[in-house]
Amino acid sequence: MTLKHRRVSRFFNRVAGHWVGGLRRAIAGGVLMLIMTSVTQAAGNITLSPGDFKRLEALQDLLNSEAPSQQAVADENWETLWQAAWYEAEGDSPGKQLMRVILVRFEASRAINEDRASDILPRLKATLAEHQTDSVLPAERVQDLRWTLVQTALAAEQDRLALQTLKGWMAHAQTVPARADHLAAVLYARQSDWEDAAKFIDQALRKVEGTPQDGWLALGVKIYDELKRYPRAIELQRLRLDLAGPDQENQWTLLAQLQRQAGQHRSALATLQAGWRQGAVTSPNTLRWLVQSLLQQDQPLESAHLLQRWAESHPRQVTHRDRQWLAESWRRARQYDKAVEAYAAYARGIRNDDPRAAANAYRQIAGLAQSHGDWRRVIDSLDQALSVMPGAQHELRQKLSLLQATAWIELNEAEQAQPLLSKLNHQAREEGDETLAKQTQYWLDYLKTTALLSSAMSDAADPEVAKR
Repeated sequence: MTLKHRRVSRFFNRVAGHWVGGLRRAIAGGVLMLIMTSVTQAAGNITLSPGDFKRLEALQDLLNSEAPSQQAVADENWETLWQAAWYEAEGDSPGKQLMRVILVRFEASRAINEDRASDILPRLKATLAEHQTDSVLPAERVQDLRWTLVQTALAAEQDRLALQTLKGWMAHAQTVPARADHLAAVLYARQSDWEDAAKFIDQALRKVEGTPQDGWLALGVKIYDELKRYPRAIELQRLRLDLAGPDQENQWTLLAQLQRQAGQHRSALATLQAGWRQGAVTSPNTLRWLVQSLLQQDQPLESAHLLQRWAESHPRQVTHRDRQWLAESWRRARQYDKAVEAYAAYARGIRNDDPRAAANAYRQIAGLAQSHGDWRRVIDSLDQALSVMPGAQHELRQKLSLLQATAWIELNEAEQAQPLLSKLNHQAREEGDETLAKQTQYWLDYLKTTALLSSAMSDAADPEVAKR
């Protein structure tokens, strides 16, 4: 199973857990009352004897017992009472048949509550098969039995049985409520039948009066994400964001993710920025995503300001990578002094752990300084780069030394450039590096020519020399 499939499975297990948990809460809230009400309202002339009512009341008391210390006694009493009630329910009369159906539903409720739903499935299926056609029971009671089988199959993680039974329940229902459509969407989605899942989740959402539950909207987002129908997924996610409120970071990030998948990169960036401004987007990972998005959308100044504010307010969470992004943002925003300062802070932080990266940062400073004619900084930053650079980078060291020499020349300090160039020229000739040899020789000739011109100009300006 792939990572994505595991995530999808966990998502739908959580959704399905809502249904099982709902049935357990119904047990604690009084299943007996619901059953008795349904019997009196819709069973017509089918009646239960006073003894049957008393037996059901006793079972209900045990079903709602939650004291762990008394559980063993409750289990023993339940089995005794249930078997006695089942014995008394033998017979073909409508009342006896109704009693057996109620007892099976009771046992299913107990089985679900004790995480052994699969144990009761054979009896539930057999009971439903007995009443599928030509039942003496009212249609509503058979529907109740189908719904109990749906819930029990779901609790037993038998999705195909749950879906098959649910389809039968829908076929016999006068009206299908939104919760049934939602459950169908869950079951289809758990089988990766995204098209049918989409049909049922849309039906469920249309039937909801008022604002849908977040879990229903989340299911719709997941389904349409899988179908790559991003406009609909984005629409539902916006509803989730409105429902959750502006302080839910995960809602903002999911919306931005869907927008990016839809190719709406500017909208995704605007979403993250809105979340940041409202104080919802605060986690380091989301912030880094926002920074990358800003850089990709050529907004380096906004990226720099955002990172700077975050680094000042969360200094312990700032990583070397964050400092590198800050420096890169200031560089691309053409903020020379701030970029140099940021690159220097980044280099200081990593020079012991990653000398190569530190050397690259100092080289970035040298490049920035060169473009601004700041030759003294070029020399200083190259000194720093050469001091931390691994010795194995021989050719790169030579190139940086050549750049240093040219910086000395720009500062008119030939006495600093001459030794560097001579050393590099000698190394190049020994190593057979014709390119470096030509480069260094060019600059050595340049210094020689410059020196001769300077000397000639000095002589011309000297009256004594001019008389000769």
